[in-house]
Amino acid sequence: MRMRALWIGAAVLGFGQVAWANAGPGANAGPGANAGPGPESAPGASAPTAAFTDSSAALLAGTKRVAITGVTVVFQASTGAVAGARFFIPKITAREKVMSVLALPAMSEALQDAIAEAAYAALQRQLAEAGYEVVPEAQVRASATYAAILKQAGYANHSRYGTLMGDAVLVAPAGLPPYLAYAGETGTFLSPMSSYLGWTSGFGGKSSTPGGPSMTLAGTAWKVPGLEVALAKELDAHLVKAMYVVSMGRTEAKRHTDFAVSRHSGLFTYAGELYAGNYATLDRTVTGTGQAFAQVGLVQDQTHIAFRAPNGNAKWQKVSMLGTAAPKDGDVVVRMATPIEGGTDSFRVREGEIPRVGGLFTGQKREDINVGFIATIADEPGYGREVTGMIAAANQAMLGLVPAR
Repeated sequence: MRMRALWIGAAVLGFGQVAWANAGPGANAGPGANAGPGPESAPGASAPTAAFTDSSAALLAGTKRVAITGVTVVFQASTGAVAGARFFIPKITAREKVMSVLALPAMSEALQDAIAEAAYAALQRQLAEAGYEVVPEAQVRASATYAAILKQAGYANHSRYGTLMGDAVLVAPAGLPPYLAYAGETGTFLSPMSSYLGWTSGFGGKSSTPGGPSMTLAGTAWKVPGLEVALAKELDAHLVKAMYVVSMGRTEAKRHTDFAVSRHSGLFTYAGELYAGNYATLDRTVTGTGQAFAQVGLVQDQTHIAFRAPNGNAKWQKVSMLGTAAPKDGDVVVRMATPIEGGTDSFRVREGEIPRVGGLFTGQKREDINVGFIATIADEPGYGREVTGMIAAANQAMLGLVPAR
């Protein structure tokens, strides 16, 4: 009996509906303004909660001075899901896989910049409200040690890169050029292992942005922890780095196989022998469907604030490279222990093809059946207000664990 497999792709568009209360006082300011307290919890939802990552506030005693050296907003630009056969029976089960991708391939750089600047301003303000003395940016930038950090691990702003969730754009405020933490301190999350848009290479995880980051850069930035400790001593202040990972929803993939028997007459082979007569084939038709749920939010564990103390570890903190461990790129690290989920109103989603890009060395993921959804931001002011409000709420929760001592 001869087997043959046919497959076609189909798409079903779905939208998640999530209730969300109006933003709290001050959060209705524009993206470039200082954000107030974060969004109030939706009915039945819990308030944002924070936790320490393998550390405590004890090491922050001794000085109330802090110097901000990095603020990075990671804007998720794609996410995907794959469905395959639950089990395999030779000559019967089809191997074909279905992949559904939700992508936000084009986002206003002006909007991203406004959010990054607002995040920086909010962090400065909320550190001061927590009792810290914030070292002026000019003093930080004038340091030769800070310049050495940027030389060791700096990369271009607005770089296209990747995370374990999918493609992303890394954005920093204009006054603080971005730099990568050492990979040994951040785990595997900020690694371009799931590129659905082909924004990174398959070898070395190199960004498609000129001057962008790479897995190689992160893996060789082992001098950064020591340089940060040296800078902390020079400034007599704890160094502060913040990373906010902004999510854009999720997608689901489903796979179904239909079987049919068709009858034929003519020549056919069986067990290596040639025969003439009537025979039947088992036909398998694999169909794939996808659903996309566009929703803004902040990712738990990866959204964090790290403090590097003047008397801190000049080598590096060790983080598990298995799964999605929380980063520890500082002596004291506080993180969001729960996600902050926003609304769906800012997005418009349509079915659309995710184009194949690159050549032999592209890191783009593809499967036999590919279902694509393209998201755009229909309400940029509303999106900006919501994200800056969530960042302010995250800061409030995280800094609440480490008041100035």
